[in-house]
Amino acid sequence: MQAYCYRAATPPRRPRRRISSTASSPRLHTAATAPRVIAGLPVAAHDDLAQARAAAAASAVSYGEMPNYQRVLALGGVKDAAGAAIVGSEATVATQLQGLLDAGATDIWAAVFPVGDTRETRSGSIGHLTELLRELVG
Repeated sequence: MQAYCYRAATPPRRPRRRISSTASSPRLHTAATAPRVIAGLPVAAHDDLAQARAAAAASAVSYGEMPNYQRVLALGGVKDAAGAAIVGSEATVATQLQGLLDAGATDIWAAVFPVGDTRETRSGSIGHLTELLRELVG
């Protein structure tokens, strides 16, 4: 039986100890199976960080009212989805995603969200990020 440890919305700047101590808990796995640690975060590749964080906040409004989501955000040391989001240039996003893997995540669930002032730029932002994610997977 494979165990799953899910840490949604814990930003990549969170200490490695949080992920690795949870993943190494004997309650989660037997000697034959290693746990999967899934990092789920909102992700957007966009050069305007303020606009990207505003889009992250707008796309996650309903989550802000959920107590379980608020607890996970508090564990990550942030107050909302905008603070937990992985945003920046394509290179910055790639570095932050790699940071999650380096911290002990085995899988990344990228909750891609659009950024931009027009329908075309929002669609383009999703397209560019999807291509980046495909490249990172190999």
